[in-house]
Amino acid sequence: MWFIIGLVAGAALLALVLWLRGRNIKVA
Repeated sequence: MWFIIGLVAGAALLALVLWLRGRNIKVA
């Protein structure tokens, strides 16, 4: 149960970071 929650949370965080990086290419 907990590893599933951690996996989903990790995937969501990674997706958010990649999305922000994609939006802020000029900054990053």
